[in-house]
Amino acid sequence: MRKILFVCFSLLLIVLFLVQSSFSQKISWQTIQSGVTNSIITLTKDNANSLWGAGNNGTIIKSTDGGLTWNKININSKTDFWRIFFIDSLNGWVGGQKSQIGSPTDFLYTTKDGGLTCSVQNISAKGLITGIDFLNRDTGYVCDNGGNVFKTIDGGSNWLNIFTNSISLSDIRFFDSNNGIVIGYYGLALKTSDGGTHWNTLNTGTSTWLYKLFCIDENNYWAVGDSCRVIYTNNAGNTWDTCSFSSTDALYGVRFWNKSKGIICGGGWFTGGSVYYTSDSGVSWEKQSLPNNKLIMDIIFIDGNKCIAAGNDGTIFHGDISTDVLEKGLNNSKILLFPNPTTREINISYFLNSIGNVIISIYDVLGYKVQSISLGQRAHGQNIEKIVVNDLPMGIYYLKVDKGTGNEIFKFIIAHL
Repeated sequence: MRKILFVCFSLLLIVLFLVQSSFSQKISWQTIQSGVTNSIITLTKDNANSLWGAGNNGTIIKSTDGGLTWNKININSKTDFWRIFFIDSLNGWVGGQKSQIGSPTDFLYTTKDGGLTCSVQNISAKGLITGIDFLNRDTGYVCDNGGNVFKTIDGGSNWLNIFTNSISLSDIRFFDSNNGIVIGYYGLALKTSDGGTHWNTLNTGTSTWLYKLFCIDENNYWAVGDSCRVIYTNNAGNTWDTCSFSSTDALYGVRFWNKSKGIICGGGWFTGGSVYYTSDSGVSWEKQSLPNNKLIMDIIFIDGNKCIAAGNDGTIFHGDISTDVLEKGLNNSKILLFPNPTTREINISYFLNSIGNVIISIYDVLGYKVQSISLGQRAHGQNIEKIVVNDLPMGIYYLKVDKGTGNEIFKFIIAHL
């Protein structure tokens, strides 16, 4: 009886493996009239599911129908806005670069009535506000590219500089009144556990400028930046991993709907906009086709199957995420895995065009890395590696082969006897 159950379970895993290997996620886009011609740099969503966008020359727009139509919010400002945040449908903040016209302190604006009226908040920011985060209507945090972190406990009526750093800061997130994280240029990531009095440096493994941070929860963070850099941690920043991309475009936006579904955006001034989507926790990313070549500055999920992308010249795209059947499967790859399913070990046969370092990583279906093996330098030509996996539970896994010049992702099954 036990053997019969095992066989049935193994067959079920094989069916799931074949089904999951046959689909690819694609986003179909609809170009939306935003009503503005200035670039839209930042997006957010309030608790009433209204969408907000902000950008150059005092631009603020709002949508109440899932991004299909947008209305401009007039605040009589020339500030170039880089971050917008709403704690609820009425209370929001938008900040950016010092205006060319007007008060020297008009970095930050707030509304208490859903954008009907806006007022300037007095904050001694340096150059550009790059991050805004609020825990509630009263307690919030701001960072700037002058290396400063500010805190308010009265909704922004008063701001206190709680930290100054020599490196520019680019985004901030607090989980509660004690625990927060900020990122910046040159791969900088700092974390506090005492409300910002003291900050500890995290080793992100990169010296690239980081532009945007997204935290799924207190342990799972994603950050993107220059040269198509994507880094992530699942242990609150203690260690970080990197996703490999062949592109050198800058990435300006990152969002996750849950631990599995994520989306990043950016582009280059000469190559145009780019959007990548993952449905397997970042194990693999698919580049999406866009209606035009406008640079994409930010992106946000409306729900698990829809998103909004925004960028240069008032660009707004509404995206529908669908599942398409692939005509070509993994058999076209030059990498072979066998046996698959396996009970104890798996062999990997691959070809290198030149001498290179090879890293094998194994992820579970939730996207957690469960095994990583650095094979070191391998010779030009065909190589075969044997990886022991009998310590892992039965189930479906992803195996990533990083050859230095790129990587490939495969699914395989462990079915212990």
